[in-house]
Amino acid sequence: MPSTNDNSSRQLQDAFELFNEASGQLVNSYAMLEQEVKRLNDEKERQHVAVRDMAERLQNLINSLPAAIVVVDKRGLVVECNAMACALLGNPLAGAAWHKVIRRNFKHADLSQTYVEHRNGRYLLIDTRPLGREPGQIVLISDHTDNRRMEQAMQRHQRLSAMGEMVARVAHQIRTPLATAMIYASQLKSMLPQSQAREFSHQLHDCLHHLNQMVSDMLLFSKGDDMKVEVLCAGDIMHRLQQICVALQKEDLPIRFENRAGQARILANAQGLLGALENLIGNAVQASTAPASVRLSAFVDPDYLAFAVRDNGVGMSEQVRQRIFEPFFSTKSGGTGLGLAVVRAVVTAHQGDLDVQTHAGGGSCFIVRFPLLSERENGLTLLDPVMVKEAGDE
Repeated sequence: MPSTNDNSSRQLQDAFELFNEASGQLVNSYAMLEQEVKRLNDEKERQHVAVRDMAERLQNLINSLPAAIVVVDKRGLVVECNAMACALLGNPLAGAAWHKVIRRNFKHADLSQTYVEHRNGRYLLIDTRPLGREPGQIVLISDHTDNRRMEQAMQRHQRLSAMGEMVARVAHQIRTPLATAMIYASQLKSMLPQSQAREFSHQLHDCLHHLNQMVSDMLLFSKGDDMKVEVLCAGDIMHRLQQICVALQKEDLPIRFENRAGQARILANAQGLLGALENLIGNAVQASTAPASVRLSAFVDPDYLAFAVRDNGVGMSEQVRQRIFEPFFSTKSGGTGLGLAVVRAVVTAHQGDLDVQTHAGGGSCFIVRFPLLSERENGLTLLDPVMVKEAGDE
């Protein structure tokens, strides 16, 4: 019968064997763990190198792009930019408030415009995109000066061609009212009854006004979109139009002016805008039928300052409506066909919109819309107003 000591020895031996087996398994597991850790570290290092290489490639790609890239954070501050951005917008750039960068570089920066003019005379195209989940924006600025100049050259060529045709067509029309005005002027020198002198004076004024309108239309049409702009408000525009249209006002044909736009502001060429609206009002006066009525209304249409000129005439057929903006097309015997062509040219030059509502027997309404000026920086705000405000407060 085995003794108690023998049993204890076997148990102790079995325990040592189990311990040795567990130790071996632990050593093997540790070795496998070391290998896995090494593999993971190597993989992490490879990923880190790959990410670093990709970041370097992306950075090189961004720096080699022929466009300026600017990253603006939620505060409206420039946090990143490439070499082209520094060359185009100047230093300091990184860390600067974006609205200040805009002010020192651009004459007027309004995204509603097709091109933004740099103070050095270059024409730039600006596009903005959100950063995604992170607040802020990416601003991409590309130089389109050559394209812009080609467009201007083409438009100038088209205008010159049209001007050549126009000169041939309206030369006799200019001579006719001029000769009539000279006749009336010569008759005024002699002794005439007061009633007849007043009638001659009225006829002289109409002839000279007609002559002046034709010359103004030719000048505006030839200028196209090459016009200097300034800040104009709706109230001032309506007031100046009332003064201009005094000669068109008649007792049996009142022109009503209605300003529902307050002091809404736009960036526009005063001569071009007033000339276009005067053309529309003059056409409405001629188109109106008894009891005549012409109304000019100014109102805000979302992002636009709109002017509506309405008459109570016979309206237009669809065939005429489709051709009214063609140069030299006119339904009036003494018309040059340039008035509405000038209106369209002026509206297009201001990146505006032109709409015609008419039907035969129901009168016509011409609506022109001009992009509203931004409430901040006179149109210089390219970011959300809150972002610009926060940047300006720092």
